Amino acid sequence: MANLKTEFCGLEFKNPIVVASAETGNSLDNIKKCIDYGAGGVIIKTVGDIPGMQTLTNNSKYAILNDQGELIRGKVNRSFFFYSRSGYAKEHYADWIPILREAQAYAQKQGSHIIGNIASNTIEGWIKLAKVMHECGIQLVELNYQCPHPT
Repeated sequence: MANLKTEFCGLEFKNPIVVASAETGNSLDNIKKCIDYGAGGVIIKTVGDIPGMQTLTNNSKYAILNDQGELIRGKVNRSFFFYSRSGYAKEHYADWIPILREAQAYAQKQGSHIIGNIASNTIEGWIKLAKVMHECGIQLVELNYQCPHPT
């Protein structure tokens, strides 16, 4: 089998497959499934401290679109796009601490990485959330500046 090891930001990944921040990274079970299926890394769903984003998350929207970007109703074609706008993780960032610790330990045992994903609208908030990631053993963190959903 080919060696797919990749170095990124000083960390060695067993392969370059990193699951993007989405519903796949919004629970411990989903994160473990991504790792079990061989992902080199998983970016968690954005955790943050902006109350307005919780409202957006609770009003999530999903659609299946054809090649022209039109909504598909009924039978889904072979070629389609799944569009979603779901915002943050639904839980408060503090509720993610035990999830992150367990996910990080699981990922390490499997030779994978958990990548944090944080958002805030204050400098103090960014610092606080970055410290939470660090304290959970997370070595890489995506800084989510709210695009495309400003608050």
